[in-house]
This record gives sequence, structure tokens and C-alpha cells, in this order.
Amino acid sequence: MYWKKLLRFVLPFTLMATLMACSEEELTVENNDLVVSDNRPMIIAVARPDYAPLSLRDEKGLATGFNIDIMNAIAKDQDLKIEIVTDSFKNMVPGVGSGKYQISLTGETSNENMKKHGHFIDVVLKRRMALLVRSDSNIKTFEDAIGKRFTTQANTPMESELRSREWAGEVEPANTAYSGLMRVKENQSDVLFVNATVAMSLYKGRSSEYHLIPVPVEYNPEGSMSFLVNKQRQDLIQKMNRGLANILANGEYDKIYRQWIGDDMWLKPTKVDPTALSTPPIASQLQVVSQPQVPDNM
Repeated sequence: MYWKKLLRFVLPFTLMATLMACSEEELTVENNDLVVSDNRPMIIAVARPDYAPLSLRDEKGLATGFNIDIMNAIAKDQDLKIEIVTDSFKNMVPGVGSGKYQISLTGETSNENMKKHGHFIDVVLKRRMALLVRSDSNIKTFEDAIGKRFTTQANTPMESELRSREWAGEVEPANTAYSGLMRVKENQSDVLFVNATVAMSLYKGRSSEYHLIPVPVEYNPEGSMSFLVNKQRQDLIQKMNRGLANILANGEYDKIYRQWIGDDMWLKPTKVDPTALSTPPIASQLQVVSQPQVPDNM
């Protein structure tokens, strides 16, 4: 009994002394355990919720996909504290320009309008385009598709690009790549024109229903996709490039690529900066949240 009374008296003062000793660091309580909070500034990255396999929502409504995992790996390598939110495509790039977001997890490096809002890091993924047509269609090659009815994802650079190509016939965009595929399925369009990574994702498990046809480079030159960073964050651009170089060199990039895209590495970038490989991987916190007000039609 004596020891129990003594402990009830001594323990509160022991805890108080511990708190005072840690007074220079903010303390929080999580799951009844005393945890020192992370005082690193939060970096907000934005992804679109409807662009599988690059970015989409999982069954819990959280952001997932190739771009998300690449950002996660870079953040871990460079000790960046990241929060990932989802937003509609039209809001992502202006959001980086205004400072609402520090990073946009999608972008085509040849897009001059995007460059007005931020700076691209090194190439994250090569950009090639592909077509999806019904398996019972008489379209077997790209040349067969010239002049036919095309669909693609609305309000994206792909739509603008498609409308500028003389080989495209009638263009009727859809809200998402998946709804574009449904247009093809229902014979409302002949051809779905999308990024090759998206085409391969849609084609997976549907090879009996559709044909996948790569767009030859002479009809659509190869480009590159990357992440757009706020212009004021030169420090962040350098860290992102260093982290990307590291994961390309240590094999982490390849694991993520195979999970989301496949074993054929034809879209993997080849540039690695050897001067950026001295930073060892260190722990990071990655928080992923989702904004439910953005519709997801995938």
C-alpha cells in the first residue's frame, strides 16, 4: 500500500519533469503515447483522382497510383514531409502557380502554359500515346484509324493535341478515360486516344474486348511527363531531382513501375545525375488525404 501511494505521488512529477525537459519541442499525444511532433514544414502535392494508373483513388477514397508512389519514394529519400490531396485537373497547375499547392503530380514538359505556373523537375516518365479500339473493329493499325471518330479525356492537353492533328476525324471528348472507353464500347466513338500508360491500364483484363495500338512517333512525337513545382521553391526542385535520381539508381523506381505499368520498361526515363547520389535514404512521413467533392467516374 505504501509503494502504491508513493507511486501515485511521484509519477505525476516525473511526467512533468519529462515535459519540461522537452519544452523546446512541441508534444502531442497519439494513442495514449507521448510523441514528439514533426516540426518540418508540410509540402502540399496535388494529384488528379481519375487518371489510372498514374493517379486514382483506392477503395478508401485515398490517392494512389504510380505518381503517388514515386512522390512517396522521393519524399522518403529526401526527408520531405508531404501531404497529397486530390483536385480536378483544371485546378492543379493554377494551384501550383498561386502557391495553394507546392507540387502538381502530373504535367507534360512540352506544355508552355504549364511552364508559366511553375518549373518541371527531371523527367518522371516518357510520354507516348496509344489507341484503344474494339476487338471487332476493322481498325487494326494506326493508319486504319485516320479520319475516324476519336474520343479522349476532356479538358486536357490530349484533347487540344487531338484537335490539332489532321489525322483525327470527329472528336467527341469524354469526362474520363474510362468513360471514353465506354463510348468506344457502345460504338459512339471508334477510337480512344490516351496516354500509353493509361491505355495499358485500361487494356489490362480486357484484351478480348479491345485492341491496343501504339501511336507511331511520326504521327505523335515522343514527349515526357514530370512533376510541376512552385517557382518560388528552388530548394524543393533540387531535392526532388536528387530524390528522383536516387530512386532511378537504387531500383526503387523499377519496383513502382512494374507494379503500376508493367515489366516493359520502354517508358522509363534514362537520365540519372551521378552527382545527386550521395544523399542516403532517410525516414519521412507521408500523409495521403482525399477531397471527396471531386467526382470520380473511374
